[in-house]
Amino acid sequence: MHYDLLIITNAPIPTHLFTNINFLVVGEEQILVSPYATNHKLTFDYLIFSNPQTVAKIDLLRDNTTIITNYYLQTSLSHIFAIGDCNQSSRLCHQQTINSL
Repeated sequence: MHYDLLIITNAPIPTHLFTNINFLVVGEEQILVSPYATNHKLTFDYLIFSNPQTVAKIDLLRDNTTIITNYYLQTSLSHIFAIGDCNQSSRLCHQQTINSL
């Protein structure tokens, strides 16, 4: 199944922010097998994730275990966004999501 936005996290996400978007929030058992698909055959245009294991097989810019992001939490692949501890932010996942939209 294809989604405009796939969110892979176990953290609480304020889903009311994503009205009028074809999105899905799934747990961290999903991992990327390519830059646009998961191991459970979900495809997407944009991804938000919180666990670095989700993208372990994807070539993203990293500094040791930290995934490098810009101010908008965008990784080196423009359609993938990292929230939570993996980007070394001091904010909680839901605060990062709210403040970056």
